[in-house]
Amino acid sequence: MRYFVSTIVTLFFTQAASAQDPPVVGLIPRAQKVKIDGKLDDWTGAFVTPVHIGHPDFDNRGAYFLYLWDDDYLYIGLACLDKKPAHVAPDTQIYNGDAVEFYLDTRRGKQLGAKDFEPGSLHMFYTPFTKTEIAPRWALRDLPPFRNLRLKGVELAAAKADWGWTCEFALPWANFPDFKPKAGEVIGIDCELCSSDGGLRVDRTFVYSSPRAVATPSAFGRVRLVDKLEPDDLKGCGRALLPFAVTKSANYDWLYATAGISPTLLAHIGKIEGKVLDAASKTRKTFSGAPVPYVHDPKLMGTTHGGVYLWKGNWEMFDLAPGSYTLEISALDRDGKALLSRRQAFVHGEQTANSGQNPSPMVEKTRAHPRWKEEQPKGDRYKLEVGTLFLPEKLPRKGAIPLLVHFHGSTWLPEVAVAQESKAAVLTVQLGSGSAVYSQAFANPKRFEKLIKEAEAKAKVQFGTVGLSAWSAGYGSVREILKTPAGYDRVKSVLLLDGLHTGYIGGKPGPLVSQLETENLEVFAKFARDALAGKKQMILTHTEVFPGTFASTTETADWLLQELSLRRRPTLVWGPMHTQQLSEVIQGKFRLIGYAGNSAPDHVDQLHALPDYLRWIEW
Repeated sequence: MRYFVSTIVTLFFTQAASAQDPPVVGLIPRAQKVKIDGKLDDWTGAFVTPVHIGHPDFDNRGAYFLYLWDDDYLYIGLACLDKKPAHVAPDTQIYNGDAVEFYLDTRRGKQLGAKDFEPGSLHMFYTPFTKTEIAPRWALRDLPPFRNLRLKGVELAAAKADWGWTCEFALPWANFPDFKPKAGEVIGIDCELCSSDGGLRVDRTFVYSSPRAVATPSAFGRVRLVDKLEPDDLKGCGRALLPFAVTKSANYDWLYATAGISPTLLAHIGKIEGKVLDAASKTRKTFSGAPVPYVHDPKLMGTTHGGVYLWKGNWEMFDLAPGSYTLEISALDRDGKALLSRRQAFVHGEQTANSGQNPSPMVEKTRAHPRWKEEQPKGDRYKLEVGTLFLPEKLPRKGAIPLLVHFHGSTWLPEVAVAQESKAAVLTVQLGSGSAVYSQAFANPKRFEKLIKEAEAKAKVQFGTVGLSAWSAGYGSVREILKTPAGYDRVKSVLLLDGLHTGYIGGKPGPLVSQLETENLEVFAKFARDALAGKKQMILTHTEVFPGTFASTTETADWLLQELSLRRRPTLVWGPMHTQQLSEVIQGKFRLIGYAGNSAPDHVDQLHALPDYLRWIEW
């Protein structure tokens, strides 16, 4: 059962993202002067987002959206590669051809990103064409919240080029009286490019979301108005500024990537670098080079870098063992420092991942599911061969410092958790989806000890008490570390957040009482016995999530309690992050807590409760 992949993690984390305040993923700088004539020759300094990167018909699909603002208008530009520009649909179907569906949310406070379209939000359509001629049209979507809305002062212009067309759209802020534009304000936005080949719409793509934006403003991207773009502000905008597509060849193992390079990055880039990383985050292949113009037009976007720029990389894979890998693409400045990076996991070879799992498809909405906001607490960070070490600003540096090593879920949340009490440093390890990548990373019995020494050397500190925590699939690393005598002796506490799994004998559950593969659970039982005796500390939580093709945390908890001759005590109380606690076992330094819930938000609740659970750890 060593290589089963816990795909429940990926699905749950994706589904639960809407339950927390979304991060800012784009910027809109202040305009100097924009004349709406359709030419895009005065958009210097705009934030630019490439779309349709990797499309097989890129000559007719590749495009850039551009964004600017001033005190009076929000400006949206578009440069589109298109050999057959046209819009033959009637005014009642502006979206049905070469067109844009535009989404906006200017509501304030908790209403920003609320589920329903209401005053202050917007969904509209515009096209540069009437049939094949430049004759712009626009229309509001026919929804009840918009029926009394009369957009005033909208400006729309377009122009044809040898390679396609350009379009400029200006929307007055005055149409949204409750919103006052200023640097620092955050709005919701998305731009959907609709494409035809001389007829009705045959293709569409989104900058920040998906067709879900049609149903709810909660899907829109969050963008911030700024006075100007600074390189350090671009790090959270990788999806918008550096989109890439990955393909693999048949018959001979090559991996290919095409990245769209935003003109926003071009002024700062020295080169683009692509790395193939193995499950232990070790670099196995590299490829680097400069972006090259696919279409060059010096006047476009008012810069010497005008045009559509791409970067292409390739890696020969036949000499790598089958397994789970990650492709990392980074935009590096002229000093070799990463401006921003993006990653995409992939499987090389025929058999490293098991068949798909069967997690609950539900999204529970009865209880509140609060989420911590992503932030970077003050302190010192050190990039290690595996993971990132963080020492909170207020953590005393004298003597042997307690260390928490956390596996899976996020990098920032464990940092936020330890910063609250400042009793320990944290080394966060994020390797991707599935327990296999976590178990493989620490299969070498000396890997954990080497990682601790590397962390001590880089931070110039000495670590004392070491605790391990893991959410979901991250338990795979904890298991491998505890299997080694040195790792078992060094670790004083273990915290597993809804993350103790194993396989079923025969590969499937039931039909009544499931038979578990217990070999991978034995080391956890040993650690639990030492916790009962007061030699170690062990905390486990579980929900009612039932994956279906591997054992749930409820089933593994039941097995563990049976091995320890312990019984649950029924409870019905509120737990951290508005969770609903159903049971508990507390004896010695062993604690097991059971929670209600069989849905994505219930699973992610356990990760976001990490700051609360860390208060139970005895450092």
